Amino acid sequence: MEKITLNKQDFKKYLLANLSDSSQEELIFWKKKIPLPIDLIYKIFDKRGELIKIYLDHISSFCLYSYASVIDKPDSVPELSNLPSSSNNSNSDILSTQYNNYYLNSKISDLTANLASRLFIVEYKFSEANYLKALCHEGRKYRRLYLPTEIKKCLKSYNSELIKYIGVSNGDMFGNIVADELGVYRSGFSDAFSAIFNKLLDFIFQYSDDNQISISTASKIKISQLNEPLPSYDIINKGLVADGSLWEPKYINAKPSYILNEKHPYLEFLNNKTGLEVLIDFASQSAQIEGEIIKDSTRKALEIYRQDISRLLRLISEIND
Repeated sequence: MEKITLNKQDFKKYLLANLSDSSQEELIFWKKKIPLPIDLIYKIFDKRGELIKIYLDHISSFCLYSYASVIDKPDSVPELSNLPSSSNNSNSDILSTQYNNYYLNSKISDLTANLASRLFIVEYKFSEANYLKALCHEGRKYRRLYLPTEIKKCLKSYNSELIKYIGVSNGDMFGNIVADELGVYRSGFSDAFSAIFNKLLDFIFQYSDDNQISISTASKIKISQLNEPLPSYDIINKGLVADGSLWEPKYINAKPSYILNEKHPYLEFLNNKTGLEVLIDFASQSAQIEGEIIKDSTRKALEIYRQDISRLLRLISEIND
């Protein structure tokens, strides 16, 4: 059986193949005319645990509100078209009562447990605080929430009437939510983010019927995933590098040493021990030379060289991943 992977490089390839008007130019991912650093694509994938949890919170909140409305105010179902809204902040007591009175009887936990499993979320919990936060979100409404076919089927099985009020147009609701999670606010990015997140859901559903073989954590949310294992041997001097270079000089225990950038894609690209041994030796010797230079202009030239070669090696890893 061919080994299945679920990683950021495969996700990027999936986007390029399935997202209209997308392309990659070196380290820039283009969605229509919007240029996004490739790191933003990878960051969305790395934060998928938290993003999908928020997505499930919104589905749970929509379903619970509709369940409570039918009981409390049967004529209020059309209000579903106006959800979510910051105006619900003034109804926090009513919403809290709804959660405590109806959540268990609503059987929504069965619905979202199934969806969480299909989306590889291992420990999904929906709380009263989640309910309030989701329904008070100010932005696009649930009718613009993207629903993959599999989720529509689950919602129809739960309550076929809900499909009239959720996921019926655009599919761009989640763009602002992704922007909030990334802390990135630029013109046009929200629409690009929503399209990328929607494809992330589709990408994950491709694997949801396969066996789950490992557990990992994304953004503090446990997720189960089919993952290509990284090399199992240890790299002692590994950490984060301020300028994003593959390595940089660093004094460790008062001695000249180096740090390899654990987030640099070329480190993942070298998937054999021999390649990493060569890289470690090269980084160690280069860092020692750079660290011993006294003349500022020479040190700056070596720093620029280190940054340039790091960028070129990253391009190699992008082209050949």
